[in-house]
Amino acid sequence: RMDRESRLTSAKLFATSKTQSSFQLNMANGIADHMEQNVISRYIRASFIVILWSVSENALNRIAKDVYDNNPDKELGVWRLTMRDLNGDVITRFNNFISSVIMGFLWVDDKQIEKLKGIYKIRNVIAHNNLNVPDSSCKELKTLLDWEVGIQIVNEELQVEEGFCRWSYEAIRQAIMCLVVNQ
Repeated sequence: RMDRESRLTSAKLFATSKTQSSFQLNMANGIADHMEQNVISRYIRASFIVILWSVSENALNRIAKDVYDNNPDKELGVWRLTMRDLNGDVITRFNNFISSVIMGFLWVDDKQIEKLKGIYKIRNVIAHNNLNVPDSSCKELKTLLDWEVGIQIVNEELQVEEGFCRWSYEAIRQAIMCLVVNQ
């Protein structure tokens, strides 16, 4: 974040005339404030969600591979199922893989699965629609909007707040820790 002095310096550079008016300085300062509060931080938070999901998807794939590689039944040819053999998003594939490989193993509860799928939907809006929310996606995001976890839709654009980044990180951390502890 830029402090007030830095913004004023930027505003002074913006107003290049030697007869800089206070209007020009105020306008430049307002532009700097808008960029800092609405544009830069919004895109940084959105990028954080995309990166967080990428890291968590990689972790789930590595855990699945480790479970597969270390299963003694694999040597006997009892099963040859891998994550790549399954259809669906990474969470659905992982759930199906874990339930078929480790019968009855519950890595997270349904509420946590719903959270992860919600984060995945938000990631897709960010990555594929550049924060623009088409009407069809509004219905899919309704549950997350109702949870009031730090996202909202304003003028058909997704607003990701800092609270959603923290909430997402914690939901993903809990799910992965549950796997690591119970593996």
